[in-house]
Amino acid sequence: MKVEGINQIGVVVRDVEAAARFLHEQLGIGPFGILELNKATARYRDQDIRYRLKVGLCGLGPIAIELIQVVEGHPILKDYLPASGQGVHHLGIYVDDLDAAVAEWQAQGHRLLQRGSFMPGGGSAYLDTPDPAGILIELIQFPKGKS
Repeated sequence: MKVEGINQIGVVVRDVEAAARFLHEQLGIGPFGILELNKATARYRDQDIRYRLKVGLCGLGPIAIELIQVVEGHPILKDYLPASGQGVHHLGIYVDDLDAAVAEWQAQGHRLLQRGSFMPGGGSAYLDTPDPAGILIELIQFPKGKS
C-alpha cells in the first residue's frame, strides 16, 4: 500500500487534559479539542470488545496530533506501548474506503490486529506492523463529510 503521507500521530497518555495543556502552554501545539468516545466497539484478536476513551485532537501543519487516554477497555492501546504506559502508539493514515484498504493489506500477506467503529460511518483498522516498523499503523475512515 502506497500512501501520500501520514495524517495522524497517536500518543497514549495517562491524562489527556494535562498532556494537552502542557503541549499548548510549553510548545504552542494546540489548542486541543477533547472528546469522549463512550460507545466504541472493535474486534481485537478474534474477540469483540467495547471501550471508552478520551481523545484530544489538534492540527499541526498537515498532521493531526491525537492524544489518547484509555478510560475503559481497549487492550490494543495497552498491549503496544513502552513500559512507561505512555508514548507514541501509531501513525494514522486516512483512507476513503476502509474495506478496500484492509483487503489490499491482507492480499499482501499481512495481518490485521484490530478493526472497529468509533462513530457511525467511521472506522479504523490497526495493522500488525510493530515488528517490522516498531510502531502500529492505523487506517482511518471518517464518516462522509467529517474528515
